Amino acid sequence: MSYISRFILWTGMFSVLLLAGGCRRHTLDGNAEEDYALVDAMFILRCNELETRTATQEEQEKQVNDLNLFFVHKSYPSPAAPEVRHYYFSSVDVAKHLKLTNIRLGKYRMYAVANAGKSLCPETAHDPETPPGTVSDALCSLTENDILNLDAKFSQNPNKIEKFVMVGENPNTEIKRSDSVLPTVQVELKRKVAKYDLSYRLVGQAVGKLIVKRLEMKSVPSYVACFKDNQQVGARYNSWAIQNFGEDGQIFDTPFETSFYLPENMQGEGTNVNKAADRHVKNAPENATYLYVDGEYDKSQYGMSIYLGDEIGDEYSGGNFDIKGNVYYKLNIEQGGPNLEDARISSLKLEIQNNVVEAEPNMWVEMPVKITCANYFNDNLVLNCNVANPSIGEVQGEFEVYKSDAMGGMDDKLTDKGNFRYDVLTTGEDGNGEVWCVVRYRQTEAFDRVKLALTVQSRLGTANFKDQVIDFKN
Repeated sequence: MSYISRFILWTGMFSVLLLAGGCRRHTLDGNAEEDYALVDAMFILRCNELETRTATQEEQEKQVNDLNLFFVHKSYPSPAAPEVRHYYFSSVDVAKHLKLTNIRLGKYRMYAVANAGKSLCPETAHDPETPPGTVSDALCSLTENDILNLDAKFSQNPNKIEKFVMVGENPNTEIKRSDSVLPTVQVELKRKVAKYDLSYRLVGQAVGKLIVKRLEMKSVPSYVACFKDNQQVGARYNSWAIQNFGEDGQIFDTPFETSFYLPENMQGEGTNVNKAADRHVKNAPENATYLYVDGEYDKSQYGMSIYLGDEIGDEYSGGNFDIKGNVYYKLNIEQGGPNLEDARISSLKLEIQNNVVEAEPNMWVEMPVKITCANYFNDNLVLNCNVANPSIGEVQGEFEVYKSDAMGGMDDKLTDKGNFRYDVLTTGEDGNGEVWCVVRYRQTEAFDRVKLALTVQSRLGTANFKDQVIDFKN
């Protein structure tokens, strides 16, 4: 049985002050309107402390490395076709002022993106040391709709994020001349990532028997939408290892604890979710993010899928799968022995039967293989065939795979998908399947000993067999 609890612990913000003054006035041929004169302005960025109730504030969680600022004029040259000005600063010191050169007086809708890692406007990419020298240098061809549709790439390391994508907007920013007091504008920058503290431990039958190979996040967005709810689709998702314990895995006698960060992923409601155990792949939105525990129990691969969101614990009955940005979640997970009646638990097993331990070069070696799985809903299992000898380098042999029966009789030959990969089993709605096949291998060059590695791979876990050693006669 698995128990999960979730708490929202904090939110945070950044403060941004915009100071504009008449220190320098610009005029342009054909534009004598005093209300829209060009001036220089100072932009001050200040960061407040992150609000937290349980964890120590980390400096990186409020760090600003680069900054994109968009100013959409409300009336110049017309409300229907407003001028857009953009300023990009590739390095930002929050204790210093940022100079906005050649910005027009008037009212704006302002948009800010921190830590995008690049200029988000194709025309402007200046540094603070080289501000725009002409009016056109600060102009941007993006429309306001383009700005609202901007996205930013997310870091590829969830355990240690160098920067957090943060965004903010102020629909009532005004740049106006003042002889005494400079106007101020405050903008709240919110992180488009969530922070997770994970505590994982084994209980019941799993203690001392379940070997954990890997903790992995599945269906993680690789981009975040800056000014809309992040709801990516299709290929814009990755799988990231939170912790890899190697081929031998690890047996936990104490809780495993770690922290990681995930981009916002607003996937909404699932279907037929009435209790925590209903939060599995059949009921979850296609691109919802989940934590996958890949382990081994009694020589079978066992996995556990924990879909994240605002309602995931046993005390919750909701079916919401949203991961919200700027939120701190705490996950407490306890995993017991394999219980395949729980659809969140999956099993995959590869069994090989072969008595051939000696062969000659160019002699075919046949290995009957049985593959079984449970709770791999609508999945596609792929058999990978490899030579595991590090000293051999490139494979000096060839594989063939045939569909078979339990007696080893060969049927249809399977097509190599490349790199000795073969589709062997497609599961259905019930997620269960069994297939027999024969793997044939022929060594084309003399070599004293060859070690074969067979791996069955699915959307979730993998099952490995790496003990088949064949001696070849010279």
